[in-house]
Amino acid sequence: MNAETDLLWRVERLERVNRRLTLLCAACLLVPILALAGWQEAEAPVPGVLKVHELQVVDQHGVPLVTIATGRNQEGGAITLRDKNGEKRAWWLVNADGANLALAKEKTPQVDGSNTAGFSVSQSSAEMNLIGPGNGMLAATVRDDQPRLDLWGPKGKSLFAAPWLTKP
Repeated sequence: MNAETDLLWRVERLERVNRRLTLLCAACLLVPILALAGWQEAEAPVPGVLKVHELQVVDQHGVPLVTIATGRNQEGGAITLRDKNGEKRAWWLVNADGANLALAKEKTPQVDGSNTAGFSVSQSSAEMNLIGPGNGMLAATVRDDQPRLDLWGPKGKSLFAAPWLTKP
């Protein structure tokens, strides 16, 4: 082989090796970039079921506005709603016997009392109670298929009852 042929052969070999190295370097740079792009676009999997003992939705100050939990005596579920000050305004409790829903709005509890509406159902009754700030109350009840309506004044005195109250 002469020197010119040898030189041409060596240059061609270097060019082939250079092409391979260039492709290898490009692949080495491309793999992390693709992995990073794929990682950023990947969405977190959504679980089919979320299991917790208590779930709280809080505002930016950490005040729990909505609480979903087991009831106080662990007999059923409970949902509690609070206002921005953390005061309980509504709650719904269920247990094996039935369910209760209560709504409350205090004015100034020490002075004015509160307005409360309560609803409950059980195996043998359905009730609705409305209570004013001075403890005046209306109660509508159906117990064992017998309806009843009661009105009480602020001091607890019965004002009206239907069916009519019988005097002893």
